[in-house]
Amino acid sequence: LEFRRVLFRSMSDCSLASQIDAVVERIGADLGASSPSLANQVLRWIRSISPGGEPAAHFLDVRMFPILELPDFVLESLSAAPDERFHRSLISSTVHGYYSIRLIDGIVDGDRNFDLERKILPVAGYFLSEFQLGYQEHFSAEHEFWQVFRRLWTASAASTAEDAMQRAIGFSEFERVSSRKFSAAGIPVAATCHHYGRADLLPAWLELVDGLGRWSQMLDDILDWHQDKSVDGATYFLSEGERQRRREESLEEWILREGCDWGFDLLNEWMKRMQESSVRLGSPGLMKYLAGRKAWAAEQHLTLRKGLAELARLAGILGQATRASTSLSTGTTIT
Repeated sequence: LEFRRVLFRSMSDCSLASQIDAVVERIGADLGASSPSLANQVLRWIRSISPGGEPAAHFLDVRMFPILELPDFVLESLSAAPDERFHRSLISSTVHGYYSIRLIDGIVDGDRNFDLERKILPVAGYFLSEFQLGYQEHFSAEHEFWQVFRRLWTASAASTAEDAMQRAIGFSEFERVSSRKFSAAGIPVAATCHHYGRADLLPAWLELVDGLGRWSQMLDDILDWHQDKSVDGATYFLSEGERQRRREESLEEWILREGCDWGFDLLNEWMKRMQESSVRLGSPGLMKYLAGRKAWAAEQHLTLRKGLAELARLAGILGQATRASTSLSTGTTIT
């Protein structure tokens, strides 16, 4: 089943898409000044991980964590005049930061782009320097923002590494490790709060980021369960299936019987909490975003249920045919 599609949530996404394209163009120019062949390889990799080969479509994909939109949600809640230069810096920094994480993750996971990613791995250093430079333009070395930066960046890196080493995941590990891989998304949020002089709002916004990270990771684990299982990947959803399924029951049968509904019920519970938080945070854009994500997840729930039911029906037909073939070969009559 194909779950990915591009969702342009508002006209502002068109402007955001243009800025993303400009950042990618600058990446090509920066690298091309030293090595045109390397620049071509990096741009080929960027296109290969983007739907339809369009980098903007990748960042605006419905399943993409809203790393570029979160600062706008914060600004909206402040009712402050936007500092356009600051927000352009955030977009450039975040795009570079994302590509550094994605490049390293691809190599750790051994995905389909592994050979290309291995060749261009040193470019992760360039991505990381551009990620940090975006903040150095706006915060002095002594600014308290850097303490938050260091804490969130370290938490994200440590959680990603630890998650890759886990073989069985309970809820405590999922909450402490797996869902905290999104911690770095709190960095542009922290920068926005500090830039506009509202560091007092940061704890509530970081709590929202953690909740959204938990929700997004769980949704990915549910929708990608078959792929994760095929590569012997460890996720909270698959681990819970192994714990909950009946002794005579396969993992697939548990997912059809109750696992799918169990997972989406959990997502609905978490989404309710986030929507309640969004009201307190006072961002209409965040409220609209969460409502859209909730509706899209409900569609995927129905689609997944239908797909699983069809697989069960086909498995039943195959099992009946196998029994019939066995009975013919043995001369046994099936009633």
